[in-house]
Amino acid sequence: MKPEVVIIDLKNNNNVIRRPINADSAIMHWTKQVIALKAQSRTLQIFDLEAKAKLKSATMNEDVVFWKWFSPTTLGLVTDSAVYHWDIFDATQA
Repeated sequence: MKPEVVIIDLKNNNNVIRRPINADSAIMHWTKQVIALKAQSRTLQIFDLEAKAKLKSATMNEDVVFWKWFSPTTLGLVTDSAVYHWDIFDATQA
């Protein structure tokens, strides 16, 4: 069985969306149809589900041990030696 993420849209009559993923974990943005995926603790990808487009991707030099949306535009990433903030809508920020 292929792994998948299941999104339940509470604002849209509990609509269930299933997407196949190759990721260890996923976190959904709290107000937008944006999902962040993490694979092998280092590879990060951000997708806009409404536009069906990848917004950003990156591979970290260290494992990400904790991550969380901490503002409407920014994802916080914690490794064993550093804390990063990643603005997912800023096209100038890699």
